[in-house]
Amino acid sequence: MKKKLFVIILTLCIGAGALFAFAGCDEMSKEQENTQTAMQGSAHIIENQPAPTDLDYSLERYNVIKRAYWVNGQREKAMSLPCPVEKPLGYIVLLSASGAVMGRFIVDGKVSSLNSYLFPAEYP
Repeated sequence: MKKKLFVIILTLCIGAGALFAFAGCDEMSKEQENTQTAMQGSAHIIENQPAPTDLDYSLERYNVIKRAYWVNGQREKAMSLPCPVEKPLGYIVLLSASGAVMGRFIVDGKVSSLNSYLFPAEYP
């Protein structure tokens, strides 16, 4: 009789402990909630303003590849990368307050973020 009572009490304690342990599993963490909100917002933007699919070449990707070669010591390979985009892309002229030309520079590409990578970002 005492064994049966002990087994029943033990079973009830384990069951109650399991209920308490799994009670909070339905709630999302703050990080998961922020990620979900960001994904919903970006989905709305992508739907309203989709990225072009007819691009044949990306200067951003060209810059990332060139920078990867440059940083890893392959400077000759970086400088000899072919780029089908006709250069120069533009000119920069620096003028003084009086209007005299201080400098002339050729734009040889585009500005790229150091946070650009060859592969897309992964979401958890």
